[in-house]
Amino acid sequence: MYEISKDYGCMLLDLMELFGGMPIEKWRFNNVHFAKYGNTYLARAILDMIFPGGGKYGKELIDADLWFNRH
Repeated sequence: MYEISKDYGCMLLDLMELFGGMPIEKWRFNNVHFAKYGNTYLARAILDMIFPGGGKYGKELIDADLWFNRH
């Protein structure tokens, strides 16, 4: 995937690199789904790639704890 993205000038987000140094239980809910923290972390990483200068979006829009808080 890295070589293909490089050849075509596409962005590539390496999830193994992104989550590699983080304990699995922090970002993964099960073997299929991300936990709320993982969703938020991934969304921020994607937006940082698209808007490297920070962009003009409200950071709270991608906070899974805010939107999916289950009390």
